[in-house]
Amino acid sequence: GTILVYGIAESITGNWSTIYLTRVKLFSPATAARCLSIFWVMLTAGRILSSFLTLRIAPKWLYRLSPLLMTGAFFHLLGIQKESSAIPAYALIGGACSYFFPLSIGLAVTYFRSFKEALSGLGVAALMVGVSLGSSLTGFLQDLRWMTVTDTVRLAGFAAAFLVLCAFGVSRAETSAKGTSTCSI
Repeated sequence: GTILVYGIAESITGNWSTIYLTRVKLFSPATAARCLSIFWVMLTAGRILSSFLTLRIAPKWLYRLSPLLMTGAFFHLLGIQKESSAIPAYALIGGACSYFFPLSIGLAVTYFRSFKEALSGLGVAALMVGVSLGSSLTGFLQDLRWMTVTDTVRLAGFAAAFLVLCAFGVSRAETSAKGTSTCSI
């Protein structure tokens, strides 16, 4: 469920940013393209960097920090009025998103060793469902005029805020000697 919610936030960023920045914020297409590019660059770079950071820092701390940064960045984005402020916001969103998905899989495998073979596949499936909801369903709701593009970006912020609770709950799980866990959510 946590990965599904994450997929919503990531896909909204990847699919609705250009429309949000050009039609709602009235920023130039060049700025929108740069924002989306920096988001993907930071997402990729952050995934590589987090692989090394987890060798020095307990993954649960990075996992807890990720949605806090995502939430702050999404709500900051909603208030931005200057084009020059958009690129750093997208850099932060990409960096914050970068390690949440891989650490979700890693922590799940750590806490629920007896299901490790299925967890990676289930994690990717949950991500894809979240991506579909964040891109297709939000578009459908916009077509029905039940949601605006701004509401869609706001939904990404609320999804990230929900992930704060999820991350703290999931990362509180304690591994037992048998390879199963007790999760304090």
